[in-house]
Amino acid sequence: MNDNANSTDGLDDALQREIDEALGDQSIEEIFNESTLPSLSAGAMDGKGEVAPGQVRRGLVIDVDPQGVLVELGGKDQGVVALEQFEEEPVVGEKIELQVVRYNRNDDLWVLSRQGAVEKSSWDSLQEGQLVEAFVEKTNKGGLEVKFGGVDAFMPISQISLYRVEDASEFVGQKIRCQVVEFDRRDKRVIVSARAVLEIEAERKREELLAKLTEGEVREGVVRNVTPFGAFVDLGGVDGLVHVSQMSHVRVKDPAEIVKPGQTVKVQVLKIDRDADKISLGMKQVQPDPWTGASLRFEPKSEHTGRVTQIADFGAFVELSPGVDGLVHVSELSDRHVRAVSDVVEVGQIVRVRVLEADEKTRRISLSMKGFALEEEIPEDDEQAPTTTSKKRKKPRRGGLD
Repeated sequence: MNDNANSTDGLDDALQREIDEALGDQSIEEIFNESTLPSLSAGAMDGKGEVAPGQVRRGLVIDVDPQGVLVELGGKDQGVVALEQFEEEPVVGEKIELQVVRYNRNDDLWVLSRQGAVEKSSWDSLQEGQLVEAFVEKTNKGGLEVKFGGVDAFMPISQISLYRVEDASEFVGQKIRCQVVEFDRRDKRVIVSARAVLEIEAERKREELLAKLTEGEVREGVVRNVTPFGAFVDLGGVDGLVHVSQMSHVRVKDPAEIVKPGQTVKVQVLKIDRDADKISLGMKQVQPDPWTGASLRFEPKSEHTGRVTQIADFGAFVELSPGVDGLVHVSELSDRHVRAVSDVVEVGQIVRVRVLEADEKTRRISLSMKGFALEEEIPEDDEQAPTTTSKKRKKPRRGGLD
């Protein structure tokens, strides 16, 4: 890669616009507002062999105390570096890279800097796609200002997480694994993305989970999204759909009344289509079966009150208990001839029924409303204004008993 070229391959236009808007005309260095080490020319000091300011030298730690870390640079040359420049205290015998800053005649020691050496080493080895661990220093209007190995970098807010981040300040002071997605050595411009790393890890987990996922097994998952047709549940890297018809044994009109985002649910894997990348899940399969013992609760000739849940040309379905519906055939709706089911009952109406037959294995219950369709006297023109006429007619009472 050309050191002076901006690498933008792989960045979509939306992300590039976000980066440009956040940075404006400033470089990463200007945003951080940090001074760099002064330029030091090699060979400026006298008589100290090949060691010179600006060099990066590999040295051997020979002593560690609160005043600093004493390092042997080779031959008779020794130097000292401040202890606070180390995240972890070095040990005697350890070899480290340091930048030569200047020569201290009084102590006959070279003043060394670990930060300069780490930064130079990091810049020399920096490449697009590299994974780094960055320390979050602070936020700005467009994201996070981070640092790794002495290199200042910028992380757009959309690249912090897989999900929307409302408050980026919660990441300040943390270390985040991220990927270098753009850099320019000349302008010292580095853009990193934690989202890219999370996506890689998520894909790895997804592939591992898909490989061992089997139909019929029961798992716990987290609801990610709720739609009119069901809910998407994260099984730990893989999302599956619980269709509205598989959410409950009771008919569900609105999935949002059953689950909400972030809720932990237990589901059964119904079908895996690896070619289409689809997983079908069910919630009602792990719930108690409402039909268990139905033949005992709804014995033939027993009478019950239920709600009409659906009407069809051939009859009406009545809910006897949550998840258990029976059918009143059109011939069993009334003692009189019925032209249309809707002439007798309507959805939501409470009716009185008698059990004719109950088969728990086939999940079928036959019901009858005969003998319960009472008649009542109502005004002939009940939808018009009252008149002095007292003439009345008889009309079948819809839905049986109150």
